[in-house]
Parts: sequence; C-alpha cells; structure tokens
Amino acid sequence: MFNLHLPTLTLAYISVFWLLTIGVLLIGWQFNQYKDIKLWGLACLLISTGTSVYNIGNVTETSGLVWIGTTAAICSHILVWLGTKSFVGKPLSWRTASLAALLGVGVYTLILANHIPLALRITWYCAFYVAMHLAVLILIVCSGQEKLATGL
Repeated sequence: MFNLHLPTLTLAYISVFWLLTIGVLLIGWQFNQYKDIKLWGLACLLISTGTSVYNIGNVTETSGLVWIGTTAAICSHILVWLGTKSFVGKPLSWRTASLAALLGVGVYTLILANHIPLALRITWYCAFYVAMHLAVLILIVCSGQEKLATGL
C-alpha cells in the first residue's frame, strides 16, 4: 500500500529531533535558573547528535560511529533521569548516573566488539531504554505521592 523510503524517514526523524533540541535549549537559556531544563536540553543535544552519528555509522557501516552514537544516546537517557530528579526536588546522584553510564556503555561495547547481531544489539538498547524510563516514571509517581501525603 505505502512505499516508505527509509532514508527520507530517517532524515525527517533526525530533523524533528534537532528542532526539538533547539527548542529545549532555547527554553533552558531563557529560564537560566532551572537546572532540570538544562539537563533535559543537554540530553536532547546528545540524543540528536547520537542519532545523527549512529545513522551515518549504519549507512557507512562504520562501527566506531555506531558506538559513538549509541554512547551518546545512553548518556542522554541518564541525563533525562537526572533532570527529572532535579525537577521533582531530589538530590542529583552523579555517582549512580556515572555507574549506570559505565555499565550501559560497557555492555554495549562488549556486544559490539563481539559482533553480536543487530537484532540483539537493538534488544539490549531497548531494555536499557525501558529501565531508564521506568526509573523516571518511578521518580514522578513517588513525587506525586509525596505531595499528596504532605497535602501540597
């Protein structure tokens, strides 16, 4: 029914990410006092850069670019988690974030170095993505329950 042109879809996907990144960075620049917006802006910048580099690496079949793009994406998810911690008023856990980044990048490096098939690499990345966003969801839900308990 539809013939999807993957290079065009990829370009549209990357363009939308870059436009959103510029928007979040401009908001962070306007509201300079909010650390969470800056962390989210940096996360958007990393994911936009990572997605761009990853797709260039896949097209050119350069595993170094794929690794750099995935590393940037892993770090961006951790920055989203840190930004959410800041947003809900929790202290930032840079040590925990660093350990999560090292674990994520380390496992992906082992997977990439051993030439694991693409389907398994994507599965592992999706599992990491789900784990980080479940951590964000837990922060938001717990924050809402704390506010209800204190009557705010």
